Amino acid sequence: MEHDAAEQLFIEQARAYYRDMKAVADNAPDGHVLRLAETFAVTHGRELVQKSLAIILQEQIADLEKKTKHDTAPPVTPKQDIAEIEAKKSSRPSETSR
Repeated sequence: MEHDAAEQLFIEQARAYYRDMKAVADNAPDGHVLRLAETFAVTHGRELVQKSLAIILQEQIADLEKKTKHDTAPPVTPKQDIAEIEAKKSSRPSETSR
């Protein structure tokens, strides 16, 4: 199975998270494994979620930028008047007048 770079980055981060949590549990004193592993999971899990969200959002931004580069229509600015747009349309020869 082939992974793109962003997916591979997420997988590596998840593996590191797992290994680090396992090390915390392995090194915890008797009677403290659950508390320490849970604390690690909550604090570092939030970080993992934030990193994965950032990866996904960066991919979405890159995809959107690719799409907009291929868009050939001129952008309409909010200040542009509707009448101006309609005037440009009406100044073009219609298909029936050809």
